[in-house]
Amino acid sequence: DARVLQLGGSCIAVSPTHALTAIGAEDGTVRFWDNRVPLGHGPSDNHLSPFLNLDVASATSGYGFFDDATNSGFPGEVTSICFDSSGLHMCAGTRGGNVALYDMRSSKPLFIKEHQYGLPIHTVQFHAGSGTILSSDPKLVKIWNAKGSVTSSSSAGQRRDDWNGGFGDSTDSEGLGGAIGSIVANVEGTADFTHFITSGDSRDPSGQNSGLLLCTGEQSKVQSFYCPILGAAPQWCSFLDNITEELEEKDGMLD
Repeated sequence: DARVLQLGGSCIAVSPTHALTAIGAEDGTVRFWDNRVPLGHGPSDNHLSPFLNLDVASATSGYGFFDDATNSGFPGEVTSICFDSSGLHMCAGTRGGNVALYDMRSSKPLFIKEHQYGLPIHTVQFHAGSGTILSSDPKLVKIWNAKGSVTSSSSAGQRRDDWNGGFGDSTDSEGLGGAIGSIVANVEGTADFTHFITSGDSRDPSGQNSGLLLCTGEQSKVQSFYCPILGAAPQWCSFLDNITEELEEKDGMLD
């Protein structure tokens, strides 16, 4: 379908458990392709057309702090997407600074998180070890609870009341406590961020239990941040845990 190819994709993610590819587009939709569809030979082959469209722009309309006077582009454009380890949940970040958390079985977001700067979300990531979601715009990396009780709520977004707060993976953490969407930490750097990862080691290659955050930005050096609340340091820099313990002991003596 030529129309699909002309829309312009902003980001892509592949489900770790299902034969599913998701592409975030400039018009504010996420389009899904079944990877099992064989390649054809004609201009109207099925593999060119997505089998499902998810309208993120409409879901996040009215949320966020996007300023038309200082920012350009369509605020509903999907600029980042990711799946969780179970493949049942997905996050979509927008140009307007919103992050929508979805259960893949519903087109209605479980929760919408607002970044107060109203800048494009360039990276989103589930952190299975802590039960959190990490989302970043150029100014900060926001770490927030992805799991919460049915009765809990947050003023910084919207949640769906029929969700039990689970990701369907029994090995994942139950979360750090508090309401879904509640802030765990905000990480700010010395230069604008462009991307981040949680750094792992041989035991945890994907960094899903790591507390070490590596951020690229508008400077020559990678900025690194250690967040013990997310997890332990990787083996190759385990000395960070010792430093953290020493600092905690000093703080305890001062108290």
